[in-house]
Amino acid sequence: MWWWVYVTLVVMSARVTLATVTSHMYRKQGHMYAGGDVLVSRKVRSNIECGWECVPPECVGYHIMDKTNGSLQCTTFSFVNNFTQHPDALYYCSGCRNKGENCSKDEQCTEFTPNSTCSPVTSVCTCDEFFEDDGDLCQLKASQLGEQCGVKEQCLLVTHNSTCEATVCVCQETFNREGNICKFDHRKAGFTEYGGRLVYHRIPGLVFPISWNGAVQYCKDRDSTMFIPRNANEFTWIDDQIRSYLGIAAHFPLNDKNLEGSLMWNDGTSVGGEQILGWDPLSLNLDLFDCVAMFSSKGVYPLLTPPYLAYQECSLFIVLYSVICEAPL
Repeated sequence: MWWWVYVTLVVMSARVTLATVTSHMYRKQGHMYAGGDVLVSRKVRSNIECGWECVPPECVGYHIMDKTNGSLQCTTFSFVNNFTQHPDALYYCSGCRNKGENCSKDEQCTEFTPNSTCSPVTSVCTCDEFFEDDGDLCQLKASQLGEQCGVKEQCLLVTHNSTCEATVCVCQETFNREGNICKFDHRKAGFTEYGGRLVYHRIPGLVFPISWNGAVQYCKDRDSTMFIPRNANEFTWIDDQIRSYLGIAAHFPLNDKNLEGSLMWNDGTSVGGEQILGWDPLSLNLDLFDCVAMFSSKGVYPLLTPPYLAYQECSLFIVLYSVICEAPL
């Protein structure tokens, strides 16, 4: 329940022997610790003394802090941009208004309720356009595909991978609408057919290094998984992809993250005791290195042929590494 605190301010004039008494109205906002542009911060003996320090229009509010030694710390503000719940602090605002109350300027509404302003028609604090009443708050309105919007966040509240274009919620560029969802369009994103599935090669480069973990997420963000070769020809194809762009290696869909020494494909199937490209999965298997890379036969080690596999650290960002993703046709 909101209640008003009246603080009488006594302003002494050097030229006048009598005191001029003025009155300002403050509203207690609750146990809030304010942040913003500070005017004054000092110890006081009472709430009223703190109110003396906060003189509008320069001061928009103050918080008073109950210290452990029994003293009170008063801080006044010319601008407040955030609040934090704090059991030992009380914040009082000057001239602020709640939703539905009369106002004369936007700041009176915004300080009390973010995303609200003073209506030029009714002179009442109301939620901004594209926001709606939600108790003491103004919350962003959720908009479905095809509905009006002001910002993309309205669309994302309802539909993943959507955005706001020309004030209407639509699917993002590489997504197609299917009913009320936005489905990734692999061909639109550059995937091509190979080996009975759709594939995409993130070419190696010096500017944007990527880790093995990042490679997994990169494919996931494109509704795909890391490319798993099914036969010797597909291993050769990976090698060709790396060498075509002067890369060193490609992040490879093998890891033993769950159990040291138990190598798994990224689709959850076990490698078992089989060797891959003549590589023994148990060789040089250190605790630190749980993920695998496939090095090109013509990369850093041009004398090594055929291409070979090796363990690597999963979160290490590395340049000149390829990422190859696959998705079903």
